[in-house]
Amino acid sequence: MRTHMKQIEIDLLSIFKSGIFYNLKVGTTRDWMLKNFIEPDNVEDGETWIDSNFWRYGNIDFFLEDNKLIEICARSINPLIGGKTFRIDPWILKDSKELTVKNVVEELLSEKIDFTVTHTQKKTMCQTSIGLIQSSVYLIFHPEIQIESESYLDWIEKEMPLINQNEYILEGFSIFENLDHFYEIIKNKNGL
Repeated sequence: MRTHMKQIEIDLLSIFKSGIFYNLKVGTTRDWMLKNFIEPDNVEDGETWIDSNFWRYGNIDFFLEDNKLIEICARSINPLIGGKTFRIDPWILKDSKELTVKNVVEELLSEKIDFTVTHTQKKTMCQTSIGLIQSSVYLIFHPEIQIESESYLDWIEKEMPLINQNEYILEGFSIFENLDHFYEIIKNKNGL
């Protein structure tokens, strides 16, 4: 049972540079996490955190598979919430309206963080991904969508060529064990 505790400070810039979330790196075993990490706010697919593969702290998700941590992600960063456990210094995420690909790239360059950029535009998905090489943090950007009465697919066909990919907005981030794992996921999503 969790006892009342002070929130732990999390520095997002440090995470983006190192890939380490508090004292945890993706690839860590479940056994180590149960002994050394903090009980989540809630779980999705088990009765307790001991048998669950999905742990949530605010809107930050931890996914486990084969008894190890395979991904830490925040699918929504507006705002980024650490729940009962973590108080997050959001670094560049404090103003989500300014989080375009162009602005984030400028910030990464000013922090001397090496990265790769991948643009994907298919009929069913449009996104830009930035992979931070040292930390295996991946930033996912999508176009700002304003659809009135037409379907999403019709909107993509008509409007996507008009949108500058540098103006896509940051939607979330994930931390993986390595770059290859992320690119395999992107490849599978794109049907390549």
